[in-house]
Amino acid sequence: MLTILTFTLILCKLILIQIKKKNALTRKYVVDLSKKAKDNLVKVPGYIKDKLLVWVDDVEREGIEKVRKIPGFHDEPLKGGRVGQRSIRLSKAYRAIYIEEPNKEITIILVIEVNKHDY
Repeated sequence: MLTILTFTLILCKLILIQIKKKNALTRKYVVDLSKKAKDNLVKVPGYIKDKLLVWVDDVEREGIEKVRKIPGFHDEPLKGGRVGQRSIRLSKAYRAIYIEEPNKEITIILVIEVNKHDY
């Protein structure tokens, strides 16, 4: 027969295990803009800046994996000389290029440029 103390200890251990699992799955994301991206943003229309801010907020709140699934951003890996970089579409003409820099507890998303895409 389990005593109340033994039951409580077992329950506490189970709760701690669940917390550790949740913390291992939860990553923090921080979005930063390179100097080039900041300079690019001075030249783009206001609605492009607004859409980029929405994307930044979504990434920091939800995580990059979830935001990649949002069809409106058309997140895609780049090829050729830009292997390792990804882009999101801010409009038909504009896109933002970014890279991921994962560390142990945090993933930094660095937006390296915002440009008018040539089609």
